This record gives sequence, structure tokens and C-alpha cells, in this order.
Amino acid sequence: MPQIEHSITINRPVGEVFRFVADFRNDPQWQKDVVEVHQSDGSTRIGSMITETRNSRVWTWRLDLNADVVDYQPNKLIEFKGVIGQFPVLGRYEFSFSRGTTQFTQSLDIRIGFLYMLFSPFIRGAVMRRTKNSMEALKQMLEARGSSGVSPIPQAEA
Repeated sequence: MPQIEHSITINRPVGEVFRFVADFRNDPQWQKDVVEVHQSDGSTRIGSMITETRNSRVWTWRLDLNADVVDYQPNKLIEFKGVIGQFPVLGRYEFSFSRGTTQFTQSLDIRIGFLYMLFSPFIRGAVMRRTKNSMEALKQMLEARGSSGVSPIPQAEA
């Protein structure tokens, strides 16, 4: 049963990071393998259903996500339960703040059946690489934005 956890510190206020991450429709901006997102409600809450089509694969399994939000605490926690690829998953986004920065932790507990246990290291490695790359992209994108949430205007070269 691969358990994946990765944390990153983002130099942005927790409210800004949480609002962006909590809207799963923003996922294609920071998770480069997400092709399409469907969210059942306009805003994330307990009971919201999330479906993401992804182009990442492990062997022949595509790592699409189908999940329900099971816990939601503004500026603190989003927890979802569902299926990644064909494997049950419990995912958790945790947010903590200190002096204008946010520590964002993503945890995934993927349940792999006995027949697929041989593939566990491959699945864990692929999902861990995907998680690290996505979180680094989120950090770079949010830190590049101005405090208004608008991307800065590129400077003309002299």
C-alpha cells in the first residue's frame, strides 16, 4: 500500500493558497497531467464530487481521479476519498501558516490489492514524482503572482 506524502513551503498567505487549491478546476494550471476536471458544485465542500482525466500512466493504468470530498476545513484541510486509476485512495491536503508563508502537505494513501502488490513500487514512484512536480509548479506559479492574485506584467527588455 503506497503511502505518499510531500510538503512544500509557499511564500504566499494561507488564504490565497487554500482558495486556489480548493478549486479543483484550477488543477490543470499546476498539475500538468490533468487534462479535464469536473466538479459537482461551484465551490468545494463536503460531498463535492471531483473527476479528473489525466494523461499520466503506470504501466497500462491511467491515473484518473474520481473522488468525493469527505472533510473540508477552510485554510486547514481538504480530504477526499475515491479511486486513482483503479485503486482506492484517501487523499489529504493540509495547510499551515506562519509569518506570511504556507506549508502545503499532500498525502495519498493508495490501496493496492494483493494481486497487484508486485506493482506497488512502480505505482509509488510514479505518483511520488507526479506529486513533487505538481507541488513545485504550484509554488512557482503562486509565488510569481502579485498579491492581488494577478500574474505580474512581463518587463520589456532594454
